[in-house]
Amino acid sequence: MKRLLLISPWFGKWPAWINFFIESCKHNSEIDWLIPTDQPEPENTAPNVRFLHYAFDAYKARISNDIGVDLHHIPPYKLCDLKPFLGLSFAEYLEGYKSFGYCDLDVIWGDIRSIYTDEILDNYDAISSHSDIMAGHLSIFKNTRKMRTLGRRIPEWRSRIASVEHLLWMNAL
Repeated sequence: MKRLLLISPWFGKWPAWINFFIESCKHNSEIDWLIPTDQPEPENTAPNVRFLHYAFDAYKARISNDIGVDLHHIPPYKLCDLKPFLGLSFAEYLEGYKSFGYCDLDVIWGDIRSIYTDEILDNYDAISSHSDIMAGHLSIFKNTRKMRTLGRRIPEWRSRIASVEHLLWMNAL
């Protein structure tokens, strides 16, 4: 069984540092990344980074269908608010992984597994760099039904997720 899959959707032009991001992923060979995107693969590639190609409208339709909320009207930055639902929406890609999470693309990774050891990943259901919210730049979860459906535990999640406003409400968990 593989250890960890990190999901990081990106829509719109790649950031200037995307090749550095991919290079840092390449040096974390025990971790896989899944990047749903509307962009062609960047110049730098890595065997542990997989791109899923979607038009933005098709991606919104997928998430809408998976969580049961109409998202056709949301702007790209609203994707940040959808992070707690990525485990649910991409459950088929989590098969065979003990843990999953989400992360941002504006991070250059060091040796992730030197910090997130098997012992730590096995002993916590959810790991974040903040004690009171699930951090967008990196949050990791055990691959369980409870953690994949975590977003549904947020009070008023349906109305909050349907809003076009970007919300910092992950501390509502």
